[in-house]
Amino acid sequence: MSEDTELWTPIYHLCRWCQNQLEEVASDPGRARCPNANCQAETNEGHRDLCFCGGLDDDAPIHFRCVKNPRRTKACPDEIIVVEVPPGASGSPGRR
Repeated sequence: MSEDTELWTPIYHLCRWCQNQLEEVASDPGRARCPNANCQAETNEGHRDLCFCGGLDDDAPIHFRCVKNPRRTKACPDEIIVVEVPPGASGSPGRR
């Protein structure tokens, strides 16, 4: 597990297992984790290993992207949401 002395910074991506906001190490952007104590997913290969953006194969008929919520309301107060994007769109797998 990660050392507590490292500076972890929230990023605009959601964990595909628990939907919590992911964090990465400021000095090493390839290291990402989910801070949820019940999840504790972690990788050294970049946030796409943990978030919805990298959750499907390149040839899947749909892809997802984590984005800042452009219309936060009381009914949908989340800062980050997941949207469906067509395959090959910027930010979908295969188009990093």
